[in-house]
Amino acid sequence: MHTPSSAVSPPDTSPGVVPPILKVLLLLPYAPAAFMQADVDILSRHFDLDVLVHSRGKLRLALEVLRRLLFERPDVLLMWFIVPSYALPVTLLARLLGVRVAFVTGGYDIVGMPEVGYGALRIPLFRALLRLTIPVADLFLPFSRSASRQLRRSGKPRRSCVVYPGVDSVFFAPDASEREPLALTVAGVNAVTLRQKGLLAFVQAARYAPDMRWVLVGRDLDGSLEQLRAIATPNVEFVDRFVPVDELRDLYRRASCYVQASIHEGFGIAVAEAMCCGAVPIVTRRWSLPEVAGDLGSYVPLDDPQAVARAATESLHAPDNVRRELRARIVTTYPLERRERELTDALLALVPGRARVQDVK
Repeated sequence: MHTPSSAVSPPDTSPGVVPPILKVLLLLPYAPAAFMQADVDILSRHFDLDVLVHSRGKLRLALEVLRRLLFERPDVLLMWFIVPSYALPVTLLARLLGVRVAFVTGGYDIVGMPEVGYGALRIPLFRALLRLTIPVADLFLPFSRSASRQLRRSGKPRRSCVVYPGVDSVFFAPDASEREPLALTVAGVNAVTLRQKGLLAFVQAARYAPDMRWVLVGRDLDGSLEQLRAIATPNVEFVDRFVPVDELRDLYRRASCYVQASIHEGFGIAVAEAMCCGAVPIVTRRWSLPEVAGDLGSYVPLDDPQAVARAATESLHAPDNVRRELRARIVTTYPLERRERELTDALLALVPGRARVQDVK
């Protein structure tokens, strides 16, 4: 058992002494989505990783965190999102025990958009908790520049660096399939995402491009899908089920365009995956979306289904070299290897003298 990191002695660098492998406790707010699972895979390759998923109430979570901090003695506690209900007390507990604390952030946790009912900061108590949490944590890892700017509006982090998500460009790659007159979007459907993710505009756009198929992939989370069905034209298809990643990739490959007419996106991983497969991105200029699409995006105003329909129709004529450029942007700007390198380097920098698994083999 090592001593708390606030009292860690300088590592013994004598010849032949093997440095200890960094121990990381990863706290997830729910069962890992694909973008979280990518981090689990990365961290498990490099460090001694323990994953804790918050799933059974605050008291059980507190007891599990306390047990791991006391008896497992991690060097770093890494949390996905600054969850208002537990981020501050867990951070304070970890710091008291000498454990460094880092957050991955950039979504619901650091925005407040009452006009669409989105964001934790709509609630005054949560705003106050965020302001108290930011200065006591050791490191923040926002996943876009827009997320980084938003974080700094709420406080002054001790240390913060943008670490973009990565896209597996080997898996998400075009194939020999013919492009179809297909417009695609992917999002869970609820009362918030109807506008936050631009789902209303997507479905309404189908009326103005009747020769295209408009496919919305996403589970109905609260019955709001019926609202979309009520306004949908016959060329709209709803895939209301879990879609395996192989099937999603097939849709990316066949789609002429991918639509993300969102009011807010922390990053837009589906946009990047679709671009990597050659689909033209139709996006708004909101938050992180321009960081993903760059000057290759087809930009539309908010809540403008006719503009979405025009851009979708124009995508049918995108030449192969444009689709290759879309892929090249993601391959060069958001490689999975970049996230792996930057994420692991950032955590190692918190506890000098610790090492990766590969370093001690």
